[in-house]
Amino acid sequence: MDNSSGKGKASPWNSLEIAKILVSAMVPVSVVLFGTWTSSALQDRQDAFQLNERLVEKRLEIFERVATPLNDIFVYIEDRGHYKDLTPEDIIKRRRELYKTMDPYKAFWSADTYEAYLHYMDSVAFAPNAVNARRNEAANRDAVIRTDISQKQHLEPWEGKQADWADLHTGERDENHEQSYNNLIGLISVDIGARPAAHK
Repeated sequence: MDNSSGKGKASPWNSLEIAKILVSAMVPVSVVLFGTWTSSALQDRQDAFQLNERLVEKRLEIFERVATPLNDIFVYIEDRGHYKDLTPEDIIKRRRELYKTMDPYKAFWSADTYEAYLHYMDSVAFAPNAVNARRNEAANRDAVIRTDISQKQHLEPWEGKQADWADLHTGERDENHEQSYNNLIGLISVDIGARPAAHK
């Protein structure tokens, strides 16, 4: 029998048909993979948003505790507002309160904010107590307040304490004090979501 007549028939499984089958099979798989990736990405974004929300809430909680001591220090140094109601001992106490509140939560603040806070507290608003350093008085290592006392020393609370309280001041105010304070408050405002971050 002559079987030559079957040799010329094309195979039903040619490359085009195979491609169609592969494409048909890949479409649902791609849909599933895309859906899984999209769902995972959305979940990641939601988790990040919730984490940032909790971080902002914590920062706001901390700021509510430090806002008043910071403002007291500012107005005392600038001789503004209610500075007459404050004594140098009050300001030294506010400094301690701030360190007790801010230091344990350093990780909650942006690097720029915490750096600005340290700069304000350690260099602008206060200075090392050189008198105690010379005397090597380990029991009293508080920093001194960087401000002029000409308007303060005549206030009623200073009566009989001028000499002792004068030693708690440097006698000069940092010329960039207000700018440094405003910069710190501005950075805190960004961290707590009260204002948008400035583009660098």
